[in-house]
Amino acid sequence: MIFKASDTQRMSLLGVSKTLMEVAFRCAALSRFEAEQNELTIRGKEGIKRSVKALIGQLNNNDDLLEPDFSTLYLHVALDYVLFRHANLLSAEERDILTTALHNSSFKDTLAKLSLESLSKKLNYCEYKNS
Repeated sequence: MIFKASDTQRMSLLGVSKTLMEVAFRCAALSRFEAEQNELTIRGKEGIKRSVKALIGQLNNNDDLLEPDFSTLYLHVALDYVLFRHANLLSAEERDILTTALHNSSFKDTLAKLSLESLSKKLNYCEYKNS
């Protein structure tokens, strides 16, 4: 399902999701090549924590936050990456809430097909769809 650019709630979610993904990736990459105490890494990790808290608040108050559209797909990927690379920044309760939200996502079956092994095969869309 595609949403219209005039849908401010969905556009806002897409923006937050894209930013969260970008910051999470940047923090993971910087941590590999720079000292852990790099200012950008410190600020990025704080941003990840604040974003996750805000998203959890939205999940608790907004049933349609996870409706099946592009912004939700991007959110799912971003949160999955945060749990993969930055789980240590989150409390056990926050990790449980995000894991449950991802488990209930309408995209869980689609994204379960994407693994490092399947990505290394460089399948096209039809091959993924039929796998």
